[in-house]
Amino acid sequence: MSKILGKLAIVGVVVFFGLFLTACGNLQDNSSVPGIPEDSVKATVLSAAESWEHIGEYATVEYYTANAYQSAKGNIFLNEKSNYRTGFTTVIFNNVKSRFSGNPLSTYGYKTIRTSGLIELYEGHPEIIAESPNQIEVVK
Repeated sequence: MSKILGKLAIVGVVVFFGLFLTACGNLQDNSSVPGIPEDSVKATVLSAAESWEHIGEYATVEYYTANAYQSAKGNIFLNEKSNYRTGFTTVIFNNVKSRFSGNPLSTYGYKTIRTSGLIELYEGHPEIIAESPNQIEVVK
């Protein structure tokens, strides 16, 4: 009985790691972003001003990045306004920056971009956390 349980445990671990590695591979090739209903996101394009009324929704927000900033922790902030508290922000956390080719500050900063994902409220202003480059498109 214990041999059977041992073999089942090994199979379970192998299956778990196989699924884990598959999920990691999907994130690395950016074929999808977990939890984002892609069809509904791309269909709704909002301005930064409109994003305030769509907290908790998946959407695409188009805006000019007037302020691009990297924090001491390495997080990237692509702000619609110089004072981030009064505008929309796209955040790229340091732990996912390697998924983006080049430097996100120069790629997306001071350009018109579209960011897709869940619009969340952080410290009183709307933001989308970008975990994959397929969430951000340079418009011009």
